[in-house]
Amino acid sequence: MADSSPITVRTVRREDSDEWRPLWDAYNAFYGRSGDTALPEAITDSTWERFYDPAEPVHALVAEAARAKGCSRVYWQTRSDNAAGRVLYDKVAAHHGFIVYSKEL
Repeated sequence: MADSSPITVRTVRREDSDEWRPLWDAYNAFYGRSGDTALPEAITDSTWERFYDPAEPVHALVAEAARAKGCSRVYWQTRSDNAAGRVLYDKVAAHHGFIVYSKEL
């Protein structure tokens, strides 16, 4: 049975760290950064702190900011084998079948 729990988007708070950490760890594990290849703790700490540094280009609440600037949609990318992420994305957005390519110049 599909989980129909509503998704709440709000500004990140310092006390969210304990809930954010398992998500961060799972994200890194998905991309092969766990165990012997895990990121150093200092990277995790600095990543969390970036949410609070106005000089850093970390964009929380992207949809809200885009809407405020008059944008009509946002796009994002994920790996084709990110099944867990895609389950969530399919609930909140439309997949139009495109595959993204890039070329270093």
